Amino acid sequence: MPSFLEVVVKYRRGKGLLGKCQAHYGTVEAQGGGTLRCHLLLWLEGNPSPQQLRDRMADGGVFRETMFSWLEDLIRRELPGTTEPVAYTAMAPTEDEDANDCRVERPPGREFNFCHVHTDACFKNLKAGGPRSDGNCRMRINGKTLPHTQLDGDTLSIQLRRLRPWINSYNGIILFLLQSNVDVKFIGSGPGAKALAYCIADCITKSDLKTHAGIHTLEAAMKSHAIKFNDDSSAPQTARDRNLITKRVNMPMGRQEVSHQQVMSYPVGGGGCCSSHEFRSGPAEMTPSVRMEFTAMRNWKMTDS
Repeated sequence: MPSFLEVVVKYRRGKGLLGKCQAHYGTVEAQGGGTLRCHLLLWLEGNPSPQQLRDRMADGGVFRETMFSWLEDLIRRELPGTTEPVAYTAMAPTEDEDANDCRVERPPGREFNFCHVHTDACFKNLKAGGPRSDGNCRMRINGKTLPHTQLDGDTLSIQLRRLRPWINSYNGIILFLLQSNVDVKFIGSGPGAKALAYCIADCITKSDLKTHAGIHTLEAAMKSHAIKFNDDSSAPQTARDRNLITKRVNMPMGRQEVSHQQVMSYPVGGGGCCSSHEFRSGPAEMTPSVRMEFTAMRNWKMTDS
């Protein structure tokens, strides 16, 4: 991540691949297999507030077309060389080498698919009995294409061009450099910023302890507490309560599954997040740069209208 921020993003080193980065904040999350991934938020210099962007996009003209071109250049939803939308196809991979199917295309030196494939993660928020269909995919990859970038008629949000129905939003240079799955999004609306804030908070507070394992752990804590004070009627109630609370907190934390990658990320200077700024609560004096950013964020008109 430090190399990515230094070489690709070029934070405090001029204009990078995505523009001139003013600030960044990333949270590190452990995946099911233990490997780490980062959800990274970048603030770019010159980007208007969501309300200002909405107003300028509604006016049309050169700004809208330039904005569309900039986004289409940075974020791709098609294989290189694709110029027209590819019709919806079933998710079963093809073995036809001439079909140019994204699920059998390989980049140099690494074997992985470009395309999204529905998994249990796509439907983890689906209500009981709901169909596991394209339209209910949590990632909003539903098999539809869009030949040109446009504005949503109701919300005026930007709907980015999609020529292949099953492709994650990616940047070609970042994909080539990292050789791993990439999902790039432009946050240009109030609802989008709110959703992102929720996503970051959800990653920070995510627990690796499964519900059933947590229940068993609490049961073990109760039994251990009962055994300790079963024959000791002289122990004061405060000591009993303190012991029970301590066991209820310590035992679940001690049973969290931590991967090798998570453990080693801390000694080598990684940790749970990568941030360009320090965030302090209370009446502490703000630095000029922090005060400027705080004022800009306070002036955002994040409305759903």
